[in-house]
Amino acid sequence: MRLKGYAGYTWKDSTWYNAMANAKEYLIEKYRKEREKENEKMYQVIDVRGAGKTSRLMLLAKENNGILVCSNPHTMENKARAYGLTGFDIISYSDYFKHNYESGKMVFIDELDAYLRSLDNNLSGYSLTIGD
Repeated sequence: MRLKGYAGYTWKDSTWYNAMANAKEYLIEKYRKEREKENEKMYQVIDVRGAGKTSRLMLLAKENNGILVCSNPHTMENKARAYGLTGFDIISYSDYFKHNYESGKMVFIDELDAYLRSLDNNLSGYSLTIGD
């Protein structure tokens, strides 16, 4: 149903309506950009052996409703239960590589260098920037 106003204009021709439509589109775009920026966060958990890196990564996965990727999901599930951490998915390196997980979720990889070695390529080194 079209409502006619003065001189044959519809209410959708009004300046107010256009301003509201533009504001709505602006807010939708702003929210989308904020979500993209949030998904761009890169957490780096770097520490010495035995310092609790994996438990911190588990906590990040839980807090962000994410996915923890590791070499042995069964062992990692037992470890998570022992820490009292549940409510996040745990998958293997191969499942991650094959994209066998729910897309859109944040992914946290335990032992990134082990994941890279699991790809069976000739990788002999890599660089890493800390502090960005």
